[in-house]
Amino acid sequence: MRAGIGGPEAPSTADIWRHSAAWWHEHTPLGAAIGPAPELPLPADAAIGFAFPPAAEQRAHLPALLALAAYDHPAEVASDLLDGGIDRPEHPYLLVLPADRIQPWTRGHTAPALRRALTEHGWSGLTVPEYLVLQRQSFDANGDHRFDAYTGDEPGWSWLPASTHGPLVGMAYYNPGSGTVQIAACKTGSKNPRKGAHIGRVLP
Repeated sequence: MRAGIGGPEAPSTADIWRHSAAWWHEHTPLGAAIGPAPELPLPADAAIGFAFPPAAEQRAHLPALLALAAYDHPAEVASDLLDGGIDRPEHPYLLVLPADRIQPWTRGHTAPALRRALTEHGWSGLTVPEYLVLQRQSFDANGDHRFDAYTGDEPGWSWLPASTHGPLVGMAYYNPGSGTVQIAACKTGSKNPRKGAHIGRVLP
């Protein structure tokens, strides 16, 4: 199992937690918010893992996380999502993912249908802060936007169903034409066969 997108092989959740804490210290003001590593079992179906600080800390430091998505231009984020809900714990947690690419079965759904499909498979979608962190890690590891470029052969155009504002749901992609990460608040009935979701599971 890898720690983060392109991170080192990690034989335990404690190793992933320590790698994550070091990354948060290096790239953001949130390093101290990760806390000590808990002892958690490694899920057999998880390929990637990364620890995140409490949801309240993520919200409080959103400008620092948005800075991770500045490439040719600063990220463009729908104002609705800046103070919207984040469906994550108010304590540090480990996010595990089955892969660093969007899963084919998540494409072509409306947000409510995607939530049902994710629940049936035992997974969750990403939040806006999680997307900001993981897209940056992928770019640093690969030197490109394979994680979120919506024009690719496997588009990175993704729902962020764990971030909402009323009936609106987060949606994100990198626009190669403008060199901009764009995060929109999208109507739940919207769907496109090219749009899917990066998926994860929250532990504990």
